[in-house]
Amino acid sequence: EGFFDASIDAALFSNFAAKDQLLTIASNSAVGSPAYFYKAGQFEYKFNGQVGEMFSYSASASPTKANLIRGTLFTNGVGSFGGNSAVQQLGEVPSGGTLVMALHVFSASGTSPTLDINLRSDDNAGFSSPTTRISTVQATGIGSQLLTLAGPITDTYWRHTYTIGGTGPSFGFAVVVAII
Repeated sequence: EGFFDASIDAALFSNFAAKDQLLTIASNSAVGSPAYFYKAGQFEYKFNGQVGEMFSYSASASPTKANLIRGTLFTNGVGSFGGNSAVQQLGEVPSGGTLVMALHVFSASGTSPTLDINLRSDDNAGFSSPTTRISTVQATGIGSQLLTLAGPITDTYWRHTYTIGGTGPSFGFAVVVAII
């Protein structure tokens, strides 16, 4: 809910009839904070207000396939080069469990920009022998991806690497990881 903003309106309205849109919610944008995500559909978008009052809106979305997933925010920001996220100790992925990664690309600029992300694990915080567990499809613009890998995985430390390519590239993106 909030007061009308044309940029928010454009994003909400363009996804009004879309199904299976990845939706992530975080009350804190700091790395390491909890974030919740799911595939959403059945959107509702309402306008409110009387003549002479501020024009407000409310929006909601219900899950279409899976329940709400609680994860950890690994990255939330803008990047122009490659690098690593901070190391997070999430624990093991048990037998029968699933590793889940959500990627949101909010902005992309430059000539032929590309973004590649690899989620890696290790048995130690120093990442002396990391193993790549999930790789995204190369992102070239705004969008989202939801990727999964079945357990078991005995490593307990996690981080992602990211590579940004192109001429003068810049990406705004967020990565959330969960073990369910």
